[in-house]
Amino acid sequence: MLNIVLLVFLQIPTVDLPAKVTGQIGAFITIPAKTESKSVKWVSVDKGLNIFPVDLLKDSKTLIVTAQSEGAYRVFAYAGNEFGPSDPAFTTVLIGENPEPIPVNPTESDITKAASKENKDSVKWLSMFYAQLSTDIQKPEYETLGSVFKTAKKTIDDKFKPEELSNLRSVIGKRLNEKLPKDAELKLTQDVKDLLTATFSQIAKELK
Repeated sequence: MLNIVLLVFLQIPTVDLPAKVTGQIGAFITIPAKTESKSVKWVSVDKGLNIFPVDLLKDSKTLIVTAQSEGAYRVFAYAGNEFGPSDPAFTTVLIGENPEPIPVNPTESDITKAASKENKDSVKWLSMFYAQLSTDIQKPEYETLGSVFKTAKKTIDDKFKPEELSNLRSVIGKRLNEKLPKDAELKLTQDVKDLLTATFSQIAKELK
């Protein structure tokens, strides 16, 4: 009975977001998060979406955003407690009449499925690499998004020949393109670092 009770109390929180929210240019748009956590941290992935400062809101579980241009904007949210951070949750904010949606929730088994067809030891190494990278990204030596991917690419290229894990690496690359900003010169603020940590950690889990 004691073990069951401990499992209940030692749970890492989860965060759920709607698949998409819509609104008009200049309007204030709300994004609700469902979570058992007392607070939620938010990150806008794409330029052009303005986030109302969460610390000025009574409840950080609801985000308020606005944009001055039509388009599709990705938003990332996570929570955490003393036992660790939640898995990242994503949504797309569609501004205007006919914006092109961005896929933010690809099938989470894509990486696992691709990994099942590869050498187990190689996949294990790749999982450990992304798990370590999810921690290392918080260190001060990384200053821009480009520096992270340059270092990661060199490490993986030094480990594997171009033809090794080529399909799996392509699937992972697709996930990174869908989840992360594309500006190589983007400065690594704490919010961006947290986004990278959550994304790399999720990839490591799916590779196990």
